[in-house]
Order: sequence, then structure tokens, then C-alpha cells
Amino acid sequence: MTKTEIKSKIKELKELSTQDEGGQFVLGSTEQQEAARKVEMFLTCTGAGRDTELTAAVLLGMKDIQVRDYAMGLVNADNFNHYQRSFKWLTKMAPVDYIKAPTSILALTYYELGDNPKAIATLAPAFTKGYSLAVLLARVFTSGWPVGAFAGMRAELHPQVTEGIFGKGEAHDNSN
Repeated sequence: MTKTEIKSKIKELKELSTQDEGGQFVLGSTEQQEAARKVEMFLTCTGAGRDTELTAAVLLGMKDIQVRDYAMGLVNADNFNHYQRSFKWLTKMAPVDYIKAPTSILALTYYELGDNPKAIATLAPAFTKGYSLAVLLARVFTSGWPVGAFAGMRAELHPQVTEGIFGKGEAHDNSN
């Protein structure tokens, strides 16, 4: 699998998508739910499970802010190392127009490990493009805010993001 193949598959999937010009789905739509499920599937699989189509679908889906925030909320102490490797791989494989979300989440994982210089360096491609999450994270990384506070905030917001995408009562958790 190459970036060129992924870019081609993204273009193909985008033509079938209901995402608006900014990459947003209608909140709670079936397509947004499917994008969130694909992110979760991608993060829990390894190797052969990460084919070109799934990778492209995840990168396209993460253009949606809710899907991106859902992905960010899935990261926890139990899956941290595996998910960090997953975001590192996504960042490596992402075409330039799709790198901002996975790069920002990868940077967040470095920050939460206490590696502020690496977090800031990793965030740079998204920050220089003015990506809103990257701008927020840059402020957090340089503010002296306790590392655990952001993880706590993500854990607190994840159920709200999940409810926005899936509705009340949907059985999704981040204990993978």
C-alpha cells in the first residue's frame, strides 16, 4: 500500500460520500456512524487488517470533527501504545490533505507521555495549516497545563461525542 493508492481510494470514496466541502457529515447520520466504526475497527486491528480501503475510509472520515474527536476519545491507558502506533502509521500513510487529524492525535499521545518537544514537532504540519485542533493543542502543550488534565477532559467528553454520533444507548466504549 502506498500514499498514491490511498489518495486514489480516498478520491473514489469521497465521490460517494455525503460529506460537505469541509469534510463534515450530518451529525448522527448513518454515514458518520459508519465512519466512526471504521476508525474503531482500524485502531483495533493490525497488519493485514489495515488495507487500502479501510485506511482511506478512516482518513476521509477523520476530516469530520466529530469522527476525529471520537477517535481521540478512544485513546486510553489500556490501549495507549497500540493506538499511538496506529496514529503514527496513519500519519505516515496520509496524503498531505488528510494528515491534520491523525498528526494532531499522534502529537497528543507524545504530549501525554511527557515528550513535549516531540509533541510540538509532530504537531507542526497541522499547526502550520491552521488546523483548529492543532492550534488548541499547541496552546495546551506550551501552557504548563498538567498532562493528565487533557486525558481527563477527553475521557469526560468522549461519551458526549459518542452520543452525538450514535445517539443515546449505543453501546460503544473505549476499553479496547
